[in-house]
Amino acid sequence: MTTLRNDLELKKVKDGFCYVSRGPEETRRLASVLSKYSFPGLVILLSGTLGAGKTEFVRGFASGSGWEDARSPSFTIINEYRASTPITHVDLYRVERNASMEFSLEEFSRDGSIVLVEWPENWDGERPSDV
Repeated sequence: MTTLRNDLELKKVKDGFCYVSRGPEETRRLASVLSKYSFPGLVILLSGTLGAGKTEFVRGFASGSGWEDARSPSFTIINEYRASTPITHVDLYRVERNASMEFSLEEFSRDGSIVLVEWPENWDGERPSDV
């Protein structure tokens, strides 16, 4: 086990770490703590069923980075937050699986943003090499 701030324990798994949240508050708290370890160009892919907590994770992450008004971009597809490090929040829920997009995740990560993507399985574009 690896313990982060606030007694959050991450369990080591084969290719990384695992954390099972017990609710929205805990998800936001975990994301807020993880935001302190983030860096410009980081891309985080958030997969899960509808209501699993992907947007709650983004809200907590943005709050931990100094932005308190993160909202789901389900209709706009992309929201940008001017936090301590800019955050680009992409929600591909309403995008047809494998639909062609006119932007690349690399554009945002190259610009120094932290990119958080909900429903990445609907993305057909190239992912940055370090995702």
